[in-house]
Amino acid sequence: MADARSIDLDSLLHPFHERALLAEERIAKLEASVQGGGGVVGQEELLVSLVELRGKLLKVKAEHEAEKEKLVSENKKLQYQVLHLKRAVQEADNKLGIKPVFE
Repeated sequence: MADARSIDLDSLLHPFHERALLAEERIAKLEASVQGGGGVVGQEELLVSLVELRGKLLKVKAEHEAEKEKLVSENKKLQYQVLHLKRAVQEADNKLGIKPVFE
């Protein structure tokens, strides 16, 4: 059951990972081109682009973390509900004299 939840979490967060990887690749290319030269004007433009991309990357990472925290919190709430539902079923089974389903 834990594997299914981690797979679900991974599939939900996959788009964020993809966007972050693309941004990191673009940053690496810009850094490489800045180091390679190309004139002062070209470097300034590249640096501006680099700063913008870093900002976008930080924003995406913050969104990713916020979404992850939200999902973790929701998962804990659902686990708590499942625990109490199992107990309620077990108590009802005991009252009726039925062999418990969850052990």
